[in-house]
Amino acid sequence: LDYLFRFKLERLNKKYVKSREWVAKGGLDRILTEFYLARTKTVTIGYYGDRKVGRIKFCNYLEAEYERSEKEYQKYLKTGKMTPGLAKAAIFLAKLDVKFRTGITDSSLDRIDSKQVDEVQALMEVVPWKKFKASKHCLLNPAFGDASRIVGGADADLIIDNVLFDIKSSRVLSIRREDLNQILGYHLLSIIGGVNGKKYPKIREVGIYFARFGYLWQIPLTDYFPLKEYEGLANEFVQLVEDRDLRLVETKAREGGVLPTTMSRYEIDPDDFKCPYCESKDFKRSGKSKSGKFRYRCKGCGKSYSSEIETTSQAEILKDFKI
Repeated sequence: LDYLFRFKLERLNKKYVKSREWVAKGGLDRILTEFYLARTKTVTIGYYGDRKVGRIKFCNYLEAEYERSEKEYQKYLKTGKMTPGLAKAAIFLAKLDVKFRTGITDSSLDRIDSKQVDEVQALMEVVPWKKFKASKHCLLNPAFGDASRIVGGADADLIIDNVLFDIKSSRVLSIRREDLNQILGYHLLSIIGGVNGKKYPKIREVGIYFARFGYLWQIPLTDYFPLKEYEGLANEFVQLVEDRDLRLVETKAREGGVLPTTMSRYEIDPDDFKCPYCESKDFKRSGKSKSGKFRYRCKGCGKSYSSEIETTSQAEILKDFKI
C-alpha cells in the first residue's frame, strides 16, 4: 500500500513532490550482493531460513521484476491508471523493503498473492485524496539527516506542507501509544537533523491515516506541548542517545539526592500476571531470556519483560526525563 500511495501522491502533487530513491532499491542491491557472492547453487530465504531457491535463477527473477516494476510506475505517472500490474509491482517493492530494513529476504518475494493485489487496489479507492493535496511541499519517504543515523536509520512515510503523516494498514482502528511515540519521535528527529538535509518544512501537525478504514486522524503538535518545548525534548533525546551508559542519569539522580545504586529482583504474581510498567494484562510471548525464562511484550505500552525483573530498571530511571 505504501508504494501505491506514493505513486498516487506523485501524480496528485507533481508540482511540489520530492522523493528519494526507493528503499526497495537498497533491498534489491543487498540481496544481489549477498547471493552473487555465495558459492552454492541454492540459497535459503525467509525469516526461519525455511525455503531454498536456485541462487542464479532467483537473482535473475528479482532483477527482471524490479525492471518491470519501474516500467509500471512510469506508465502510471503518464496515464494515471491504477492497474493490477501496478499493484503487483507495489507489493513486490514493499517486500524488497523488508531486506533493507531487517536483513531478511522475504520467503514469498517471488510469489504475489492475487488477493493482495485486489485488496490494495480496493484500499486505494477509499482514500480521501483531497486531504493529501499539497500547496507547497510534498515529501515522500523523508529522512532526517544525521538524526536518522543516530537511531540506526529512520524515515517517515509522508510530509505534506507542515503535516507529518504515518500510514497504517492495521486491522484495528485505534491509536496505540507506540504509534504516537513513533510519529512524535519523527518530529523530534526533524528538529535535530532537518528534513532531507534542510531546515524546512517545519512540522506543525501530525496525522495517522488508517487505510483499512479510510480514516485520517490529524492533530496540531501544540495539543501536547508548546512548539518551543519540543526543542528541549529533542536536546534531551540527543543526550540520551550519546549517554548510553546512563551517566547523565546517574548525575541527575545524585544531584537530586536519589541515586539508584542497588538492584533488587521482583517476581510478578503468577495469579495476577500483568505488565510491571503499565499493569496491562494484554500481552504476548516474545521469546526467552538467557536464563530460559519466557519473555513477554506488553500490547499496551510496548515494553518487554519476563516473570522476574529488576525493580530499578533503565525504563524506570528514564521516566525522570519526561520524554
